[in-house]
Amino acid sequence: MDRNGKLKVGVIGSGLRGQDHISLLLRREDCELICIAEPDPVMLAGTKKMVDELGRKWPAIYDQGPHDYIRMLDREKPDAVIIATPWEWHSQMAIAAMKAGIFTGVEVSGAFSLDECWELVNTHEATGTPLFFMENVCYRRDV
Repeated sequence: MDRNGKLKVGVIGSGLRGQDHISLLLRREDCELICIAEPDPVMLAGTKKMVDELGRKWPAIYDQGPHDYIRMLDREKPDAVIIATPWEWHSQMAIAAMKAGIFTGVEVSGAFSLDECWELVNTHEATGTPLFFMENVCYRRDV
């Protein structure tokens, strides 16, 4: 948390699902969006429009390719990160965030194989860093 008591949040992936998360973060007074990793300039343009319309401070941008999220995690040190990228990236991104000691929220699917699932479990157990799968259907009363 910053000195004002706000949770510093980073987002990996500002496509349409990522923009949903970013929109919610920008509307919260107890969170600050400090960084975004996104290699697609079209998606970044849509995100910039949201940030500007809400009059918020523009976060640090990491747009130098699909692995620039690693530089973001190392440099920005957010308290938490939300991963909203294509599925095949989720495990490696979540593992990198947990190894950096950053609370990690990841959209589904978190893994593509049983081995990837165990990598997530083993990384959590080794680091003690929380990992949360953000599948809203799991929390609906009718499911």
